[in-house]
Amino acid sequence: MRNNGSPVPVFKTDKHSTYFLTTLSAIVSDQVSDQVKAHIFNDLASIMTYANEVSDEVSDQVSDQVSDEVSEIIQNNLGVFAKDIVISLWKVPKSKRSILEDLELSNHIINKKRHIDPLLAIGWIEYTHPENLNDRNQKYRLTKAGLKLINLISNTRD
Repeated sequence: MRNNGSPVPVFKTDKHSTYFLTTLSAIVSDQVSDQVKAHIFNDLASIMTYANEVSDEVSDQVSDQVSDEVSEIIQNNLGVFAKDIVISLWKVPKSKRSILEDLELSNHIINKKRHIDPLLAIGWIEYTHPENLNDRNQKYRLTKAGLKLINLISNTRD
C-alpha cells in the first residue's frame, strides 16, 4: 500500500472482537481521469448508458464537469419536468398525485403519461409495488440508475 501511495489500511472491530473489517483503499486517480474523459454526453442515449453502466467512483468526478449539459439534454428529450421529478424522488418515494402537485400540474392521466411514464420507460424510476400497478399505496422511487443521474445533474451526494 505504501509503495503505490495508497492510504494505510483501516481495521475495525466490535467491542467483543466477534468480527473485524479491513478497508484497503487504492489510488486510482489516473484510471478514473481517463474514464471521465471518455464520457461525452451528446444525447439522451449516452446519458442512459452512463447512468446504467458507469462506476460510482467515476460518477462523482463526472458530475462536477457536466451537470448543466446533461440537464439541457434531459430537458430537450424528456421535457421540462424530468429533472425535477428525478430530484424530488431522491430521498423519498412519492405517489403520482404528489409528484404532479409538486410540479403544479393536475392529477390527470395525460400528465402521468407525458411526464412520469418516460422516466419509467428508461429505467430511472420504478414502481414501489410492481407486482400490482393498481395498488392503492403505489408510489414511485429512484432506481440505481436514477441515483447516478441525481449525482450527475445536481451534484448531490448520498
